[in-house]
Amino acid sequence: GSEMCIRDSAGNVSAQTRHPIASASKWLAGAAIMRLVERGELGLEDRPQDHLGWWASEESDPRSRVTLRSLLAFTSGLEGTPFGLRCVNDAGVTLQECARSIHDTLHRHEPGEVFFYGPAHMHVAAAMAERATGKAWGRIFEEEVVSPLGLDPRTAYTIASPQNPRVAGGVDTSGADYAVFLTELIAGRYLAGSRGELLSDQSGAARIAKSPIEPLGQEWRYALGSWKECAREAYGDECAAASEYSSPGAYGFYPWLDLERGYWAVWTTKRSLWVNPCLLYTSPSP
Repeated sequence: GSEMCIRDSAGNVSAQTRHPIASASKWLAGAAIMRLVERGELGLEDRPQDHLGWWASEESDPRSRVTLRSLLAFTSGLEGTPFGLRCVNDAGVTLQECARSIHDTLHRHEPGEVFFYGPAHMHVAAAMAERATGKAWGRIFEEEVVSPLGLDPRTAYTIASPQNPRVAGGVDTSGADYAVFLTELIAGRYLAGSRGELLSDQSGAARIAKSPIEPLGQEWRYALGSWKECAREAYGDECAAASEYSSPGAYGFYPWLDLERGYWAVWTTKRSLWVNPCLLYTSPSP
């Protein structure tokens, strides 16, 4: 059918305005890794020790049971909050060094049992991707997301540094560029072989230990780098059948799509939102 795009802007923000997009980076990072998975350079059941020589491999150590899938689903057993995990913001270390420090200090749960929303999981996933490909994460991102989608070359990781990109939150881009990703994803032209996996509920029965959605009184599930949205208190059959996905970022950047109806939207603002943007719609103004 015909593709229709409605654009509206106010103030000094347009579809071309460039922003640090915080957690909206997660969807793009998941997509980059799924491109490697599609080509067989990584597998979702790969374990970090398959690629990282220093990762625990003894059967008695629960870290040996972490998989790439559990890392992208935030159920790997790692903790570490966006502000509490210092090394992801440290421009003076490498991504590999930061991942090793995460391994040494932040594993708390048996993989698959607990969902914890934070930056640690994707940092380890990217460390695996670097070792599997022999390329730095910034280059992987350029080759698997920016270049195949024809995005502006300025769409890149700008935080914390080239040698230690903040994988789960360091991308700088525009609403227009993100819209290309959503358009191609929804059309089935990008990640055609793995979109079903990318957008399926991966958190399953994991207990939710940390989630920015909980204060909304809703139970969303997590796919591989994006939320499976559902405006319900408990995740039941209706939620399982829902087809809305999103990856909101703390600075007010909110990409969203409805796979079934073929709609997408990007809400982009200069206003800093230290809460989920949904709160603007679900609670009265103070």
